[in-house]
Amino acid sequence: MRERTLRLARIAITAALYVALTLAFIPTSFGLMQIRISEMMLLLCFFSKDYCYSMVLGCALANAFFSPLGMIDVLLGTLGTILTVVMIRLLKRIYLVSIPPTIFTFLVALEFYLIEGAPFWMSYLQVAVGEFIAVGLVGVPVFMLLEKNKKVLEILGADDRYYAIQKSIQEKREARKKKKNQLQPVLETESIEQVNDNLDNSNIVVNENIIDNSTINNNNNTEN
Repeated sequence: MRERTLRLARIAITAALYVALTLAFIPTSFGLMQIRISEMMLLLCFFSKDYCYSMVLGCALANAFFSPLGMIDVLLGTLGTILTVVMIRLLKRIYLVSIPPTIFTFLVALEFYLIEGAPFWMSYLQVAVGEFIAVGLVGVPVFMLLEKNKKVLEILGADDRYYAIQKSIQEKREARKKKKNQLQPVLETESIEQVNDNLDNSNIVVNENIIDNSTINNNNNTEN
């Protein structure tokens, strides 16, 4: 019961924070040239599925109260967030989290095309660039730094899936390191053998040159 209450509180607080950030940066949160800073919170979904609900709820509320496009932004904008958080939960590398939200901004571009008659592809490019800046260039570095702190992970409530991914990554790193260490003596041995072969080949060439020079000198002496 206590855990469920804690999860619900986390979902509500995070959704409220999303709305607050959207409002705080409202000049850049809407429009064709938007960089919605609150979108960087999408990275939280990588740590726990609870934040998926937070982001969907936060997006719906922010668009409902503040979007100049009205109800269509509530519908299509929230749909984009739903698709985004689903895709994020399938990812296994945090630095890839910026890809889904950038792709699904085509729904926002569609809104501008339908409501304001803006060119679809140009709108898509503009909104996608802004989304990538917010999530990829701002959010990803911040959360990659935060996840190095175990206390922060506890506060975020990172789930079993997250820890399983990190364990898998660590095991792969250790396996590569072990393989590299195993190959190192072999490579060193091969290098030594190659050097010896080169030295032997050099001696052979030198000896052949000596023999050739001796033969030439003998021939010259005989002619004389």
